[in-house]
Amino acid sequence: MPTNQSVTLVKGTIPPGLCFSNIPELYNTFVDTTTAYVNGNYSLFNFGNATPSADDNDKPWIRTDGDGRPDKMYVYKDGYWLCKHPTPASGKERRIWTGTDAELLSYEADGNSLSTATIYSGPFWEVDTTMVPEQTSNKEYTADIYDTETIAAFASDYSNKNGQIAQVHGLGEMPDHVNVTVLCIQDDTNLNYVAGDEIDVRGGYINKEDSQGEQPYLRWHVDESQVTLMFPPSINDGGTLGRFYLPLKGTNGSSGWARIGGTTGGAKYKFRIRVWKKGGKSLATSSTNFSYIKRTARVYYTA
Repeated sequence: MPTNQSVTLVKGTIPPGLCFSNIPELYNTFVDTTTAYVNGNYSLFNFGNATPSADDNDKPWIRTDGDGRPDKMYVYKDGYWLCKHPTPASGKERRIWTGTDAELLSYEADGNSLSTATIYSGPFWEVDTTMVPEQTSNKEYTADIYDTETIAAFASDYSNKNGQIAQVHGLGEMPDHVNVTVLCIQDDTNLNYVAGDEIDVRGGYINKEDSQGEQPYLRWHVDESQVTLMFPPSINDGGTLGRFYLPLKGTNGSSGWARIGGTTGGAKYKFRIRVWKKGGKSLATSSTNFSYIKRTARVYYTA
């Protein structure tokens, strides 16, 4: 709307027999009985989701979303409808961000793809590369999961590997806990396992040659750089795994065991190694799923 608007005065009705003793009383009577309105469809502010017309740039805009819910209040300046960001730019506040750097460009700036911020355009936030996330709780976190070669491949090359599987871990220090399972990578009707199943290593055994009894099939040792799985010679049995027993899935008792069998059965299983380290270890930003972000130089939301 234009800046200068016509105002229409509507006279009122003076009560019959009205008397006044001075001019101010007469003036008050005229004011009290007179009404006025601005001509046209006029408002002192803009309201709604649609961008106001150029004629209404002189009034604030109470913006809503497409469903009529309130967004922010904007004023028009320098060719933009502006709303100041509540968090000061380049301040000391930091937030945790779990998205990607590309997604951060559009955080609070829908559709933005520019990496450089100005006072009116670009991203509101940037990754603070000087802050490295640190795990300080007493809870355990999984440092990594490692899957070995298949059990069949290991058994066929048992002698060359001296009965051991060495797996390097990335902690750079002694783990607090190591766990090893047998991982099924292909459905096995012989043992009833399906791909993705894991079997506790304490649930299997080796039937020694010449009926000399049973023995655990796996032990391991760990240091600051690797976990080494160690197996008894009986696991090899000429590469056939004929003496390697695991419990049948869904059974128990003396009848609930079966051999992995020849190399075909062993090809369906690997060893899975998990390594843990408790809280307090400093982590590189790339090894976590979050980063710290800080406000950039951009100051205003633009509609």
